[in-house]
Amino acid sequence: MGVDKLADHPNQVDKSPYAYAWNNPVYYTDPDGNCPNCITGLIGAGIGGLIGGAFEIGSQLYNNGSVSDWGAVGGSTMQGVVTGGAAGLTGGASLLTTAAVAGGANVVGGTVNRTIQGEETTLSNLVTDATVGAVFGAGGKYIGQGLKSLSGSVSQRATSKLTDAATGVLNKMGAGKGAVYGTKAHSAFAKAVNGMKIGDNVIKTEVSYLNGQVVSYGTKGSARIDAGLFDKNGKLLQVFDLKTGGAKLTSKQVQHIQTQTRSQVTVTEIRGN
Repeated sequence: MGVDKLADHPNQVDKSPYAYAWNNPVYYTDPDGNCPNCITGLIGAGIGGLIGGAFEIGSQLYNNGSVSDWGAVGGSTMQGVVTGGAAGLTGGASLLTTAAVAGGANVVGGTVNRTIQGEETTLSNLVTDATVGAVFGAGGKYIGQGLKSLSGSVSQRATSKLTDAATGVLNKMGAGKGAVYGTKAHSAFAKAVNGMKIGDNVIKTEVSYLNGQVVSYGTKGSARIDAGLFDKNGKLLQVFDLKTGGAKLTSKQVQHIQTQTRSQVTVTEIRGN
């Protein structure tokens, strides 16, 4: 596991250079380490295009009873793609920046829309597009923050619940040390948290991965996961590694887990309080 190549980027200076996807794997994905908000940009473009095209189709159906101008539908779709994509790419930018980017993008999108339809772009059009884009960009920013907060809380809740469970297990076992104690602690912890629900997600324990596939627990060369947070489709969202005594999670362990799971999944150390 290496240091993030964009660790000095203004959006990341307050984050760990070893944290994957801004330490929020539920909300972001970043396969190559260069663009944690590229996926949100693509999602924004897709949603924007759908909304733009659907709005134009609905408008024509309401006014004319049928869709007669597909050029207008195509233009509105492209405007939505440009505006939505730009809004999605702003990621963690400030509200002012988001509004400015969305406003500028809507100006570009509006111009493309009118060009497709063979219309001219006036100064009034530019002002209107900029204003509408800024307003919707600012609104989208608040919605995005809400979604990010919600998804981030899933990881935080899982970490908190597993920490509480580890504390309960270790308190019940009493003080101890050594390999035998650690093995018993891991076994008791696994039984205590297996099947735990975190929203729509679930905790599964004692899972082994080898070359991206789930294999029998303890298979030679596999990455043994003490506890994993899985979504309803079975996708691994986060890994939790229980540590006892003086043991600590190392970068080598994290790299082994990410290599065998074939994903840049976040690995969090769990330790009883």
